[in-house]
Amino acid sequence: MDIAGHSAIVTGGSSGIGKAIAHELARRGADIFLIARREDPLKAALAEIQQDVGKPFQRFGFFCADVSDPASLKEAVRIAEGACGPPAILVNSAGISNPGYVDKLHLSSMEEEIRVNYFGTVYMVKQVLSGMIGRRQGWILNVSSLAGLKGLFGYAGYCGSKFAVVGFSEALRSEVRPYNVKVSVLCPPDVDTPMLRRENTLKPPETLKIAETGKVMKAVDVAQAAIQGMERGSFLIIPNLSGKILSFVNSIAPNLLDWYLNRTVDLVRRERKF
Repeated sequence: MDIAGHSAIVTGGSSGIGKAIAHELARRGADIFLIARREDPLKAALAEIQQDVGKPFQRFGFFCADVSDPASLKEAVRIAEGACGPPAILVNSAGISNPGYVDKLHLSSMEEEIRVNYFGTVYMVKQVLSGMIGRRQGWILNVSSLAGLKGLFGYAGYCGSKFAVVGFSEALRSEVRPYNVKVSVLCPPDVDTPMLRRENTLKPPETLKIAETGKVMKAVDVAQAAIQGMERGSFLIIPNLSGKILSFVNSIAPNLLDWYLNRTVDLVRRERKF
């Protein structure tokens, strides 16, 4: 499917990975409709995208909605279809992370991760899927994380929600294959976004130490890798080499990876006399 001339809905489109993917889709000629919770960042993101890549007859729009609220998403999709036409592309990028020790985390913070990261993805898919099946055309990109492939210290709630996104995407891909609807799942490492900067103020010291071993990517690089992966028809998109290595090692020698991660955790705990 050629991206140009097709309509794309992007959740979490006001910043970070979502905004970067929307920008790249717009550069390829897609009509762009952004969904996020806050109006001012949405307006600013859309204005930036239009100023940079807006072309004659290219359509743009936005709507403030919480992806964990199905009713607001129903209204968002209705507005999106009026502004930009039926969506051929859906990018589920809205997300939240509340790192911390499981025994100290409030249940509400872990429930929030499930509502936003997992159910937000499910709710959005449910809003557009029937139309895509009926038109026999569609691309769905669900944003998970490397933490959706490997459980990491300090990320129990987040990992649970992102593992769920991967499993949902695998099952969905199988179901919609006969209808020419493609499903991909993006599993990036740490990315330089407002969400990561917030996370870094909450991470346990063990988690911060583990994070030092990986390179922080730029959102634009993740976005380019995501769209290239979609265009190739890839299901699992890991946008950097170290992430690919982690995934490979975890698939063939998970105990070795656990040993390496546990060694890092133990080092921090000895230094801090935990």
